Amino acid sequence: MVTLNRKQWRMHRLMWFLAGNDLPDYAPGGLQMDHLCLNTSCCNPAHLQLVDQSTNMKRAAAQRTHCANGHQLTDDNTRTHRGYRECKICIADGLHPRVQATHCPRGHAYEGHNAMITSQGHRVCRTCAYRRTFEWKKRQKGS
Repeated sequence: MVTLNRKQWRMHRLMWFLAGNDLPDYAPGGLQMDHLCLNTSCCNPAHLQLVDQSTNMKRAAAQRTHCANGHQLTDDNTRTHRGYRECKICIADGLHPRVQATHCPRGHAYEGHNAMITSQGHRVCRTCAYRRTFEWKKRQKGS
C-alpha cells in the first residue's frame, strides 16, 4: 500500500494507473488484475492483465502443485468438481482439503518452525514466505 494525495492505493493498481491504463472497478462480475508473473507483490504494469474473476481463479488454481494435505496434484491424482481440481487421495480418505491442511499448496509441511500465523490470523508457510521475500529483494537489486 502507498498513500498518494491522502488516498491509499495498492501499489500494482497505482502503477497500472500511472502507466496510462484505466482502473477496473470493484463491481461484482467486473474485471480484475491478474499477475502474469505469478508474484502478487509485483507492480510492473507489463506483468498485469485485466481478466474476469473466473479466468483469474483458474490461472491461480493451475499453479498449485500440491493439495492442502501435501499430495502432489497430477492428472492421475485429481478430479475436477465444479471447475476446481480435487485430490482423489484426500477424497478417498474422507478429508476435506481445507479442514485437515497439513501442508502448504507447494507441499511444505505446516509443522514446528515452518508454520507462522499472520496478523490477520492466516497460517503461512515460512519456506514459501522466505522464498517470496528473497525473490522480491533480488528483483529490487536488479531494478
